[in-house]
Amino acid sequence: MDGLKREIGGRGRLLYLSIGGSHAYGTSGPTSDLDFRGTFAHGRRNLLSLDAPFEGINRSEPDDLQVDPLRKLLDLGLKGKFSVAEMFFVPADQIVYRDPLVDPVLENRQEIVSKAWFRGILGYFNKQVESLSAKGTGSNLGRMRREYTCGPEGDPSEQYISPILMHAIRLGNVGLDLAEKGEVIVRRPEAPFLIQVRRGEAFPRRSELVAFLQELEARLVRATERSALREAPNRMFWSEIYRHVEESA
Repeated sequence: MDGLKREIGGRGRLLYLSIGGSHAYGTSGPTSDLDFRGTFAHGRRNLLSLDAPFEGINRSEPDDLQVDPLRKLLDLGLKGKFSVAEMFFVPADQIVYRDPLVDPVLENRQEIVSKAWFRGILGYFNKQVESLSAKGTGSNLGRMRREYTCGPEGDPSEQYISPILMHAIRLGNVGLDLAEKGEVIVRRPEAPFLIQVRRGEAFPRRSELVAFLQELEARLVRATERSALREAPNRMFWSEIYRHVEESA
């Protein structure tokens, strides 16, 4: 942690660091990599400097680490980029570092949740169903299919890409919780089933998986239509929180 703070140095103040990916979802295995996601404040002095503000850290060695400016994360979250804002909802045991300055963000995290998040979730689902419906290896996911296929050998029309589809199903279930309960549940109670999907054990044939995803997608659409979530977050509310954090950093 001290090393990361030194790396950021005078260019900003580390606010938050969490473990993401499979370790946060509950689907990690013995060989799963660690994914760290965090955010920092530039501070008033840096924002008013003539120098370009620090853009953050993004690297894959020795561990996967991404630390972005708070402004960027809030802006993407307000626009419905679920995977970005997800880091603010991880279980407490997945939080590596938390500066008191980030408390207003975490205490009001439900205020960033809106129906805008469903657009990204449903868009991802549509892409997966279309890819699965493609016959043979002509799919636009052909390269990954050669690397991560599951299903009967020698029958490419029945094969599918298990790791990607595990994430599609996980995200769909997260979306259902969001629509029906108003909650973002990062650690998945259905993790054992998701691990089966990743191993290619849950669906003997791709056609069964297509039917499963189509039904899940239909449930998402219905749940979204009935959801009591706000249409969009209050951007002015979040601007005030952001301003307070930056002025205090």
